[in-house]
Amino acid sequence: MAYKPTDVEASVEAAYKEVETGEKPAAPVPAAEAPAAEVTPAAAAEAAPVAAPVATDEEKTAAKPRDGETEENRVARLEAEGRNRDGTFKAGAKTEGKAAGKEPKEDAPLVPPSHWPVEAKAEFAAAPRKVQQAILDREADMTKKAAEWGGKAEEHNRMEKVIGPNRDRWIRDGKTPDVAVAQLLAAEKALQSDPIGGVVYLLKTYAGGKEMGVIQEIARANGYTLTKATNQGSDPPDGAPAPAAVDPTVRRQLDEQAKEIAALRQQNEQRENAVKQTSIEALRSAVHAVETDPKNLYFANLREEIAALVDIAERKGDKRDPKVIVQEAYDNAVYANPQTRTLQEQQNAAAREAAAKKAAADKAVAARQASGSVQGAPGDGAPSARPRGPNGKSIEDEVRRSFDELSSRA
Repeated sequence: MAYKPTDVEASVEAAYKEVETGEKPAAPVPAAEAPAAEVTPAAAAEAAPVAAPVATDEEKTAAKPRDGETEENRVARLEAEGRNRDGTFKAGAKTEGKAAGKEPKEDAPLVPPSHWPVEAKAEFAAAPRKVQQAILDREADMTKKAAEWGGKAEEHNRMEKVIGPNRDRWIRDGKTPDVAVAQLLAAEKALQSDPIGGVVYLLKTYAGGKEMGVIQEIARANGYTLTKATNQGSDPPDGAPAPAAVDPTVRRQLDEQAKEIAALRQQNEQRENAVKQTSIEALRSAVHAVETDPKNLYFANLREEIAALVDIAERKGDKRDPKVIVQEAYDNAVYANPQTRTLQEQQNAAAREAAAKKAAADKAVAARQASGSVQGAPGDGAPSARPRGPNGKSIEDEVRRSFDELSSRA
């Protein structure tokens, strides 16, 4: 058998320990019999597949637009509350003290509000993280309150655009805006429920005693000549041409062709609208993805320039992924603007320096770990001392001496 000092030393050292302490060393456990690692509930939950979030009743209610709230304001309100468009909370967002998902990473970059000027965004990026978080919390609170009132204010503005130009005229006629609007609504209701009665109501309310004159003008404009009811069913007046008879079969065919043409026209319009809507949605999704990317800090400040560059790409028939087109437009807009180009170059330089420092630190840690694994236990800079026997000599010396005595006797 070949001589293996390391195996012998280990056996002798174990024997000395048994003699000195009276304890038998534990037998090694075969790999096949090693106890299985305990699976904790947390590990099992983390390994389980994650189901898609289902909106609760509260989240469904939050996703619904409020009175007078536009789609843009609705989306802004949900963003401020940390929700998706269906009302469910985004990963990392919190609801009334309960986490909707995992806590965000501590080193995840914080992004300033998109509407800030470029100088403020640059200062935000250089501020301590606690200051950044405080600013974002206050900004989110202000955005939430603005969204709550934004819908009502926008509804008022839309109504004023309609009422404002007519206010003075209504006042001259002795009407307040609410009375005038009530009359218009009553006319609409009358036309829907009784078209003939509705027209009579409109003429009596707004024609001012000129009802018949208005009716005559409407008939003349459409190629008709009105006669009194006493002539109904009699022969046409002298000199008036008799109406030409139309073959019923021809009339039916013409009507069917007209319906087919109208149906084809409608289908074509629907197809074009669907294609256009799909393209708009894809572009809108690409704009949102690029705008919310933390690295695109100045998107909102360069929105007009980006839109112009995207429009040029579309006019040229660019068929690339809309996100690629929008990202390229952002990059070109940043470097075309002297102010944002300077700030972006400074940020790029700072990012490269931070990456270089991190790489150097990682390399140093790896070198220390490698050095520790060669010399002995991690963190121990000196080699381990050889085990000694009862007479003070090393175990290896004792073993060699024993082998020499056995050899000389033989």
